[in-house]
Amino acid sequence: MATVCRLVRSFSGECDMCNTIICGDFNSLAYFQPEFLPVSQYSRAKGEDPFEVLSGVYRLLTKGILNQSHPCHPDSFGKRLPLKQGEDKPEQFGDFDTGFGPIRNVYAETFFLDSKSKSSFRTVITTKTDQFHGAIDYIFWRGHMKVVKCLELPRAEDIQPIPDHVFPSDHLAVGSVFQFTQL
Repeated sequence: MATVCRLVRSFSGECDMCNTIICGDFNSLAYFQPEFLPVSQYSRAKGEDPFEVLSGVYRLLTKGILNQSHPCHPDSFGKRLPLKQGEDKPEQFGDFDTGFGPIRNVYAETFFLDSKSKSSFRTVITTKTDQFHGAIDYIFWRGHMKVVKCLELPRAEDIQPIPDHVFPSDHLAVGSVFQFTQL
């Protein structure tokens, strides 16, 4: 994520709202899953409603910052930066900041805009195996454009585990059409 944030900052330069699209496999659900945390963290997050707490990656991108107290942040479970020469105690990472502010998720906005959809952002998937299903592929954007439409994604109950004869990849395609708006 640090590399992605650095690249976006370097391309956008002085432009506060340059049109930016970041898409791909982020291997992270939007809402954090306590069972994926190290055992030492699981008890800390126990009792949290996973649909109320955004995952670390998703929160960083959609809010622009990830506080070091977040259950998915390395500082919250004792990860430290490597010792520098002459240091006796490793430094904490501290809050993560994208440096370009929050960006928007195409699929979250599309489902909220289209009330006729039988799916919601929380029920669509981009991958499914016998043991797991969820949306881990995203299209994030910011700038002077709007989402016109996006590829429809199925719900978990609508498809078999993939890859299969219908979907030859272990990830479903995500796609969107944007329209530029005036500055």
